[in-house]
Amino acid sequence: MTPSQNKAVWELCRQGLPLVADEAAAKWSRGERYMLDQRISVAREVKKLVEMCNWEACSQIQDRSRSQFSTTQFQAA
Repeated sequence: MTPSQNKAVWELCRQGLPLVADEAAAKWSRGERYMLDQRISVAREVKKLVEMCNWEACSQIQDRSRSQFSTTQFQAA
């Protein structure tokens, strides 16, 4: 996980939402977006941090798939 994702997990735990933090961490580890339930009240900064983490998670998967494609392409040559 990225430093931002670790910070988001910490902030969610700090606000008394350890199950939400676990779910977010699991999604990000798989490169998926985590959507906060609208009924959960968190600070605007935490919401923005979660959105940034979602972007990072999606870009990490894209980076991995690009590097795997490059490696496969190189091995085939």
